[in-house]
Amino acid sequence: MATNPSNEQYQKAAELAEAGKYEEALALMEQYLDQTPGDAQAWNDAAVLLHCLGRSDLAVEYLDRARGLSDDPRIVWNLVEALLAQADLERALGLFGELEKAGILSTDALNRAACLCLGEGRLQQAADLLEWSCRIDPAQGQVLGQMIQKIRSRSDATTTQ
Repeated sequence: MATNPSNEQYQKAAELAEAGKYEEALALMEQYLDQTPGDAQAWNDAAVLLHCLGRSDLAVEYLDRARGLSDDPRIVWNLVEALLAQADLERALGLFGELEKAGILSTDALNRAACLCLGEGRLQQAADLLEWSCRIDPAQGQVLGQMIQKIRSRSDATTTQ
């Protein structure tokens, strides 16, 4: 969580968050946001607290607000995390290109999205995401190569039926 040294309330919220006191930190952060609604970093930080509390739906709303105030790619990163936690696959997938352009698309996010695709029976898309993950980190090819082949063969079998 970033700190904003110009506000005592913000700093106290950051300290509480670092101590794992997310509810208390969120309450202070929301008070700060009431006074300073144009602070993109504070919206981002409040969203991170919400996500930590398992309230990713509200975290997405806060991150959307932060994105409206800033083009910081870390906000997009956090938004993807919250969307994946909610299994909002379509929206998360739509942001992967932006993360890749910023150089911060992670193999973990791609692999989790692939897992969600598998759960929805979207085999071709799952294999494509895993291959993208391997392009980012070729070492994953050793682990994911056989999995991709199996998914592709299942996808081909489903398509020909």
